Amino acid sequence: MKGHGKRLRRILAGILLGVVVLVLLVTLRLGTIIKTAVNTAGPALLGVPVSVESVSVYPLRGEVNLRTLTIGNPGGYGSEYLFRLDRMRLELALADLFKGRTRFREIVIEGPHVWYDRKLARSNVGDLLETLEKLAPPEDSKAPPEERKQPAKPVVIDRLSMQEGTVGIRIGVGMKLPLPAVELKDIGKDGALMPVQVIRLILVNIFKGVLNVVAGAGELAVEGVKEVGSLAVDGVKGAGSLAVDGVKGAGSLAADGVKGAGKAVGGVVSGLGGLFKGESSPTNTPPAGS
Repeated sequence: MKGHGKRLRRILAGILLGVVVLVLLVTLRLGTIIKTAVNTAGPALLGVPVSVESVSVYPLRGEVNLRTLTIGNPGGYGSEYLFRLDRMRLELALADLFKGRTRFREIVIEGPHVWYDRKLARSNVGDLLETLEKLAPPEDSKAPPEERKQPAKPVVIDRLSMQEGTVGIRIGVGMKLPLPAVELKDIGKDGALMPVQVIRLILVNIFKGVLNVVAGAGELAVEGVKEVGSLAVDGVKGAGSLAVDGVKGAGSLAADGVKGAGKAVGGVVSGLGGLFKGESSPTNTPPAGS
């Protein structure tokens, strides 16, 4: 009887050890998978270089940490990058994956920095907003049956917050200005938002805030530009529709607005991986470092 109990304990210990090893392997592998997804799908989606320096995954608590996420410039701009954040923390609701949806309890962006650059009548931020405008998903009913794709899982974000950051302006006398914090709640709660729509909604809210910050700087930042107010539109047709985009289910997005922004802003594999699935921009990806 004692021998039987001893053997049973050894079996249980072996199973426990196997589970621990499996969790460690999955954790290490998931970080690599997510990093590869960001570095490959990001450029295809936005048409600019996108990279993340490192990814840490904590599967038992559904948390993912991305460090030094960088969005590069469209072609023709001289600044080092367009947007960079020090850290992004994503907390995934694991139970919701079994319900056929991806829900993030919280997404926190820390240490955001934007380089605002211009050439002639255009800017790097405005060019990227134009690309984001093209990411509006086509009406599936108008597409031929053979071109209709299987929809991705809808995404819900309970709370998204971006800490205060900085905007560096590389024109005129040049300066650095504060970038207001952003807080959005219940994104996609009242309707189905696809991953590409969520990415678009987040970036548009951030970059429209950047344009308003630059516009508020007046001629101190934009030498020789008389109609500074036009910077808020920055050559993007229908910019007002970018924040709404006809997307139902933005929840209390408009009500919560942008935390402390004032006039600056008007308005684990399956979870994170789903954010990079969807329609890719037809724009050709420029080579790294452009």
